Amino acid sequence: MIDLAKVDHVYLYPGHTDLRFGMERMRALVGACRVGKGERCVFVFCNKGERILKIFEKDGEGTWLYTRKLDGAKFGWPETAEEAREIDKAQMTWLLMGLKAIGRIRGKPPAEY
Repeated sequence: MIDLAKVDHVYLYPGHTDLRFGMERMRALVGACRVGKGERCVFVFCNKGERILKIFEKDGEGTWLYTRKLDGAKFGWPETAEEAREIDKAQMTWLLMGLKAIGRIRGKPPAEY
């Protein structure tokens, strides 16, 4: 499980990602992002149906790739780089629990917490 206490940053990857990609393809997508040396960052990707997340984490020992799937809800994922942003650890916890921690579903106002 992700130890959020040790994570420096959590980033959302905008748009929808083909989650059939494995570890190396996710690493290539993350490689385009500028991350400071020694920082422990988590990158979160979402599928087109907005029901599945893949979470990419690189720590000092290796790389982790987690998957989270919702059965009856959607995540409400940002589509553009302008909508995507860094989220805090509380919002990441909400995402892992299946709550809407980010963005909005098209046609509905943003969720308030």
